[in-house]
Amino acid sequence: MKSTIYFIISVAMLLASCSNNEKKQESSSQEVSQVPYPEAKKSYEPMKIERLDLLAADFNTLPQAEAHSMLDAMEPGASLYIQLMGNLISSKGDVADAANGMSALAEANAVKIFGKEVKERLAELTNIEAEIGQVCGVINADFPNAHVSHIYGVISPYRQGVITSDSNVFVVTNLYLGADFPGYKGFDEYFRSTRVTERIPYDVAEAALAAGYPYRDGNTALSKMLYHGALIYCAMSTMLHPDAAMAIGVTPEQLKWLDDNRTEIWRTLIDRNMLYSTVPLDADKLLAEAGSSAWLHPEAPGRVGRFIGLEIVRAYLAQKPDTQLAWLLTPAFYNSDKVLAEAAFNPQ
Repeated sequence: MKSTIYFIISVAMLLASCSNNEKKQESSSQEVSQVPYPEAKKSYEPMKIERLDLLAADFNTLPQAEAHSMLDAMEPGASLYIQLMGNLISSKGDVADAANGMSALAEANAVKIFGKEVKERLAELTNIEAEIGQVCGVINADFPNAHVSHIYGVISPYRQGVITSDSNVFVVTNLYLGADFPGYKGFDEYFRSTRVTERIPYDVAEAALAAGYPYRDGNTALSKMLYHGALIYCAMSTMLHPDAAMAIGVTPEQLKWLDDNRTEIWRTLIDRNMLYSTVPLDADKLLAEAGSSAWLHPEAPGRVGRFIGLEIVRAYLAQKPDTQLAWLLTPAFYNSDKVLAEAAFNPQ
């Protein structure tokens, strides 16, 4: 009974937000498209990516003293990396000992397969270090719950581009070898298209912010969309010249389709009662990486919910421009039943 009452109240509030104050809503809908995407207002120095990936690839061929010295210089990341990859090397070496662990990791299939390619394709990451320094500088200054002290490049067999451990961030470089990398042929096209080095700063920003401000206490698709929208907006705010399509995880052409069809998308979500759905599959349809959203439209790209979530955040900030961005990453924002009304969000 309580869940039924909550659903009825939620729908009533949603309908009210779509019907009351029509003039205000039309104005807001026009304002949304005019609100510029965020960008950083202050520049920061580059941040060095400590290349554990290159060290792992060469560890057993380097002179022992040189290899051990390089390993020591990359602590605490070296020991954390070995622990993270422990299941790959536990039968080959002592994970508790950094030198033995790295020696064993150097013999792991993932390092043997990708080490040469990483050295050839990503030997130099100066431009990315400049962008990551910018991202981490803003995060450390403007988001109190998130902090990045070290960035490490690593090789991993897992399909996760960025891994965080406390204030340490690990970039899995073998997942950013380029959309044309032959080793990605077995992956879907939508995944391959994001395997470019230009994505690294966006993935680092989102992973670091999510580590400091994890999603909590919500269970509706709308709440999760708002959280993703806030993550994207805040990640973009750390960059000097962010790209919205890259931040959302779509192509420029897909972003244009989403922008052109925002009204139909929004109406479909309402008509199908998806916004307040607590069924995990509904949120996955809206947010998970996918080549398309065929359930919505044959031409709809995946991650529609990230686009809508970002648009709601932009509408909200158009109404409340003094909002602290870090607050958007808290349950007080994304779990609030007042956000839609306060944003006057109603795409026209």
